[in-house]
Amino acid sequence: MAAISVLYSIALAFILSTQAFPTSRSWRGGPPHMNGEEARALHYSTRGDSLRTGRDFSQSLCHLMNEDQMNQMDLLLQKAKEYAIYTWGPGWDQVLVNPEGYPWGTAYACYPFSMNYTVIWDAEPSCTLSIASDNGTIWRGIDYAQLSLSQGTLSQTTSTVTSSTAMASGTSFTVKLEAGPDMLKTGFEQQTSWTTTNTNSKGDSVEVGYDTRSTLTNAIQCTGPVNVTMYAQVRTCSYQGGYTIPITMHGWLWFYYPDLIQEHFEWAVNMDAITNLDVRQQNITMAVNLDTESWGNFFATCTPLNESTSSANPPTLTTIGAIPTTFGVSPTANGARPP
Repeated sequence: MAAISVLYSIALAFILSTQAFPTSRSWRGGPPHMNGEEARALHYSTRGDSLRTGRDFSQSLCHLMNEDQMNQMDLLLQKAKEYAIYTWGPGWDQVLVNPEGYPWGTAYACYPFSMNYTVIWDAEPSCTLSIASDNGTIWRGIDYAQLSLSQGTLSQTTSTVTSSTAMASGTSFTVKLEAGPDMLKTGFEQQTSWTTTNTNSKGDSVEVGYDTRSTLTNAIQCTGPVNVTMYAQVRTCSYQGGYTIPITMHGWLWFYYPDLIQEHFEWAVNMDAITNLDVRQQNITMAVNLDTESWGNFFATCTPLNESTSSANPPTLTTIGAIPTTFGVSPTANGARPP
């Protein structure tokens, strides 16, 4: 009977000891608090969460928090203090994050694992049409005029932090943005994705430019003497949109008591265990402005030198669909088509 009692005591002690320390797979559902002795024991055990034991945060989507960042999270602090008062009483003299000596019990803020976002555009883009041209002269006979204009798209994207977070303030983040199908309704070849790096600081603005334009050169044949003009329709559009990045706080908040509380001076609260996600999460909101300039729909006119250029048949500004590299020669002012 005594042997059975001893075995039962050993089994019970083993169960209690294993429940005292969460495994690396279940730390978010682990104990709501721990003391300094338990934290040190866990740090030197094989059960420590790899994210919180000597991790190089400089190459991570997670960043160690400091007291200034934590002090700006009023609701989170309130919940932690309510728990501490209920569990150990209100007599602490310090509340710390990431104190020296407890590398396992850290507090940190994490960006999402996937930093790919599709921009949500506010409305239809604001667009204008204009004409660009290049000119030449054929003085006599049947000849060619070599004229050149751009074709393709020039885009400039500005990403601005409109609201930052207390968590991981001042840290940088890189996102890949997708334009989404709404931006492509104009029919022009647009920049459909791009990468930008901003800082979690309100007002931080970064510009990224892409130029996919090339030079289109055409040999335009006319009978001189004529002025030869090649035209391109240029569509300039401005898009306004944005996206949101959630940042989530994880880890421990430490309470230092001047007197022994339950045989310990230092106690840590597991914020993941005692608070909901909405308490531990804040958002960075981003505004995106995309300006594009697209060249296409090429035309040419041959205007006799004895007539004004305005009497020729210039292209009209119409709604442009998808632009192939098309080219046409308009009739001359007097109605005769050049050979």
